[in-house]
Amino acid sequence: MCNHYFYHFRVQVVAFLLIYFVVGLNLLAGASTCPVQDENLAPVKQDSVIVKPDSLLKNLPVEIKINPANDSTFEKTDETLFSTKRSEINHIFYNDPADIFVYFPGVTIFDRGSSGQELNCSRQGNSAVQTTILFDGRPFYNPIYGITDLNYLPIGFISKMSIKNEMSPDNLLHNGESLVFQSEKYRDEVPYSQIYHHKAGFGYSDVDFVFGQPVSQRINVLLGGSLRSFDGRNMAYNYEQQNLRGKLEYFVSRDWRLNYSLISNKLNREEPGPVNENGTYQTQTTYVKNDRADHTLNIFGRIFKSEQRNFWANLYYSSLFTKTTDDTFSVTRKDKSKYSGIILQWSQRILGQTLTIGGNFEHVWTEAGITGTNQLNQSGLYFQDEWNFKQKFVMSFLAGHKSDNRQNTNFIGGIQSHYKLSENFNIFAGAKQSVRFPTLFELHAEENYLGNPELKNEIIQKTFTGLDCQLFSRLKLFSQIYQKNIKQGITYQAVDSATATFSNSEDKRFFGADLGITYQLTEKLNWYAVLTSLENNKLINQPDVQITSYIQFQDSFFNEDLNTKIRIETRYIGNRTSVTYHPYLYSFETQELSPTLILNGFASLNFGKLNIFLMYENILNNEYEYIYGFPMNGRTFHYGLRWEFWE
Repeated sequence: MCNHYFYHFRVQVVAFLLIYFVVGLNLLAGASTCPVQDENLAPVKQDSVIVKPDSLLKNLPVEIKINPANDSTFEKTDETLFSTKRSEINHIFYNDPADIFVYFPGVTIFDRGSSGQELNCSRQGNSAVQTTILFDGRPFYNPIYGITDLNYLPIGFISKMSIKNEMSPDNLLHNGESLVFQSEKYRDEVPYSQIYHHKAGFGYSDVDFVFGQPVSQRINVLLGGSLRSFDGRNMAYNYEQQNLRGKLEYFVSRDWRLNYSLISNKLNREEPGPVNENGTYQTQTTYVKNDRADHTLNIFGRIFKSEQRNFWANLYYSSLFTKTTDDTFSVTRKDKSKYSGIILQWSQRILGQTLTIGGNFEHVWTEAGITGTNQLNQSGLYFQDEWNFKQKFVMSFLAGHKSDNRQNTNFIGGIQSHYKLSENFNIFAGAKQSVRFPTLFELHAEENYLGNPELKNEIIQKTFTGLDCQLFSRLKLFSQIYQKNIKQGITYQAVDSATATFSNSEDKRFFGADLGITYQLTEKLNWYAVLTSLENNKLINQPDVQITSYIQFQDSFFNEDLNTKIRIETRYIGNRTSVTYHPYLYSFETQELSPTLILNGFASLNFGKLNIFLMYENILNNEYEYIYGFPMNGRTFHYGLRWEFWE
């Protein structure tokens, strides 16, 4: 135990010292370093058929757009359907990433009610394990269970959140549905820092800081951290979290740049489980200590005389140590896991088309009480060809395969087309197939949950069509209709009353639709709405309808020294079938949850570089749950501030 913590402490210290060592070298060599201009480093953008939003539609939480072009610049900024940037994030009073993802069509949040508890999400009917979170291009997940706890990703370190284009290679290499986090970038030519503080009921507190410093013409450094804590509800769900992170941006030349980042998390929490009908908790004495570190290196470059950066390499390594204790069930378990990988991608424009070749390799290893000592290797390879005809019609083809060390190989690929009917109207359609490998928990779980080494890979097929348009200069609309077929889906299969194993089930086929609307009612008043509809037969914890909508008023006073935003937000969560599993025994409870309506009020006061936030959550004080047994907050008051300092 002590050796483990000491080892990871040394790794993190060495990483931070490496950043400062490089900083020091460049400070000494600064006098002889040739200046590098940002405009020379910036890649030349590919032509695009995106409809640019009107200037009236700038101050919205989510930018809706369609870009059929492959992101051959590899800056990971343009290949998105939906996105929100740092400027918008700074004006959202967030508790965690879920408070931003609720504005994205098709995204479902699996919230366990109390701050700091495991927080997952999915998109368009995929389960949480079938939806990949990408951080700076690399997959970010739990190596044992395959899902992502969003608590490990600090919003203060994020410059952009987005959903990948359907035919993005990142999507097809990683389960077919990806939600993307892009780390903070250095934003100016002078040092700056930012402090964010958030307070709420039950002793919730979040303090986050960011510091940015250019140390030479070629190197920028960002450092940050956060302290979060929660006293819990009914003396339960207590947690505390310490986060440290750093990033080094190194402009090697006008054609090459390196980005290295490190995120270190220590998160300790009580996990009493769901509330039983008699008011007790299912696992009321469970306490979990988590220690996680994530290293990411991105390399962007230009080869073969390309007009823009056309090469991208991503190397990553993550480790997670978890200690679980429960006095009631006499459980003491230590789980060690780690994974590392490399992603390579090269793109070239030839004779009016864009050719892209890429692939990945990943190694996952566990030494865990729940799975024993096991390993999993997986890889993928693909080829993409994209044609752009006179900025009116874009056709993209992708074909490849994924394989693992269990001798399982499956095809991935698809076809997608975009047509620009007019300057403000686009339509698109396509079909694709992606693959999900079983997790190490599904393959090798022990005790009451028995792994199945003979599991087949899940095959996820999707056909879709939609449109993106802007009308009357004030209205922007996005709509998508899709059908999914999940073949060989992995589910629990009961062995007896206390034991279950995993098996491949029958196919799941369902339809869904997303709709996003932004409308500028007046110069100072705008309306935003996003609707997700899903045929949720046999889909666990997935609402049949979700709607997030708000009306926002914004104005400035005192010669624009005071900028204000006032927002009334409503969220509707429809019918859903919720299932709660016992973490140690194979027992579960199923409940049909009724629709609920949540009303929130929000105000932001901006005095120059100081933002003051006020929020009244769940004004109607409705009792509701995203997941059965985990009640959400009642009426709760939040307040906080964000303050920037510039040299």
